[in-house]
Amino acid sequence: MYANLTVSHRLDVARPEVVRRLERVFGRNDPDALAASVIMRSSPESLVHYSVVNASFGLYCCVVSDREVMVVVEPRGMYSRQACKVVWAGVRRAFGGQRVRLDDATLVDVSSAEEVLHGRVGLGAQLRRASVYQPIVVGLATAAIVAAVLVVLALRGQSPPQTAYLAVVPGVVNALWFIGVAIRDWSRRTIQWV
Repeated sequence: MYANLTVSHRLDVARPEVVRRLERVFGRNDPDALAASVIMRSSPESLVHYSVVNASFGLYCCVVSDREVMVVVEPRGMYSRQACKVVWAGVRRAFGGQRVRLDDATLVDVSSAEEVLHGRVGLGAQLRRASVYQPIVVGLATAAIVAAVLVVLALRGQSPPQTAYLAVVPGVVNALWFIGVAIRDWSRRTIQWV
């Protein structure tokens, strides 16, 4: 399994500066690292502008244009998604944080070359996670049902039980918690894999 990350940036820098920035974060450029790669071994050295191998991953960077780089990540000693998380954080540091955007992230099976997972960054990606949107939907549905019951009781002229309002508290608190989780992961620019 390996990953392709397509990253665009708003820096006006030439290829040597991109390499220098990556070296500051990931270590010295090692052109011999291509020989250790299962995926990039057959790539011409002229296409790979930065490469490094460490105990956790192999990283191979191709400068596509003035504002875009493609990063290939080969995990070594860590899971693919964890390696991507570390590399994505390092690339953001190298390019100055907010000036960089993950355009595409793909986990690819080595043997079949089939794209297994796609990664996205952003609030929408965070809210689409089942572990986040389900508690939010349940909390909002609970609030809507309790509100509907209270309206029906009011229309009938009956007063609601004093504890009726407490029925909504766990669902709404849970929904607010998971909205906070989504916002936290969005602000950290965490990759979500689908």
